[in-house]
Parts: sequence; C-alpha cells; structure tokens
Amino acid sequence: MSRTVSARIPKELHEKLRDKCNNIGCSINDYLIGSIELCLNDYTEFDFGDEPEKTEERAEKQSKEIPIANFTKISHDNGKTWTEFPKKNEIPKVTIYLDK
Repeated sequence: MSRTVSARIPKELHEKLRDKCNNIGCSINDYLIGSIELCLNDYTEFDFGDEPEKTEERAEKQSKEIPIANFTKISHDNGKTWTEFPKKNEIPKVTIYLDK
C-alpha cells in the first residue's frame, strides 16, 4: 500500500526538479521515489539520467557532423546504366532533415 508524503519546497528548487524530470523523461513522483530509495538504501534501479556514458553518447549524437559524399556516377539498376552526378560545373543541392 502506498502512502502520501507532502513537502513544501522553494519555487526555484521545484523548477529545477521539474526541468530535470522533463530532461530525463520521468514524472516528479518517480524521480522522488528513486531519490528516497537511493538515500535510504544506498541503491536504486531508477535511472537518473546522469551517468557519464549516457551523457557523452547524447552529446556525440547531437554534435555529429554529416560527412559530404563525393561521387561522380550513380546507378539505379546494379551497374547496367550510369548517370553522371553531379554534372560538371554544377553544385549539387541537398536538403537534409534531422530528427531531434
């Protein structure tokens, strides 16, 4: 059976807590349960989203450069016919959409 705990915290602390929960994608309730478990038991399975590996992986994904492909011919039928690309003295135009 679960119990309710109530606490009055400063507005700034609540805003930081809300922002942290939004960043890692959890509810404030789940974050507080994980925090209390960690403080009382020195262990929790809750993912606080602050492990160095995960933070580095996120940074790498966000700052990853898109390599420029350089090729002169393209085939759409396993090499039976070839099309010159880009045409000489023509700058290729490409639009790329990235999901965040």
